[in-house]
Amino acid sequence: LQCPLLPPDQNAATLYQQWHDLRFKSKTLTSKDELAMEALQNPNATTEQFAAARHLLDEKKYVFALLHQTVGRPQCVFQKEYALGPAMTNLELTDLRSMARLLRGESMVLLHEGRPEDAVSTMALAFRIVSHLQQGQTIASHQVAFAVDGIVLNG
Repeated sequence: LQCPLLPPDQNAATLYQQWHDLRFKSKTLTSKDELAMEALQNPNATTEQFAAARHLLDEKKYVFALLHQTVGRPQCVFQKEYALGPAMTNLELTDLRSMARLLRGESMVLLHEGRPEDAVSTMALAFRIVSHLQQGQTIASHQVAFAVDGIVLNG
């Protein structure tokens, strides 16, 4: 079932792994950061919440730059051990949902700042995550693709 692997410079999966390492190994991006971006989804989000999210975007530019670079790649093939069957892990699925939420938060900040074209462009990047998930060979990846669609469409 394994799709042919792509050259690393063309495969978004290699960058997703880097992003995962930033998030979990170096703890560069925390759950508190993610909650700050998620708070913008509330229609009653305050100016202070938007300012905190803007600060996060500025402070962790390299994290968001990596996110943009990752979703900018058109193809994504994760190397999997399909022979494991149900025991196979899909740790990347959580990351991809989180990335969609972060892009949605970034889009909300841009919209709040009066930059609607940039906001829409950023939201469109999140649909690339859906495309990457749909390239997966598991039911779980396709289920998460539907969830990410929902995250983006509710943005």
